[in-house]
Amino acid sequence: MIATLGPNRLGVCAGLSCRGTFVDLSRNGSKQYCTRTCAHRAGVAAYRSRRGPN
Repeated sequence: MIATLGPNRLGVCAGLSCRGTFVDLSRNGSKQYCTRTCAHRAGVAAYRSRRGPN
């Protein structure tokens, strides 16, 4: 699979506390996170930072 897609489809997770790696199989090559869990954590952190202190 890597041979047909090329090495630019290999990535490192964008999660702050994660250094997992992944192969981006999306059509447009825009994958950023290794799992849905890492993506969810990043989304929750962004939401909380936008919301500010209560």
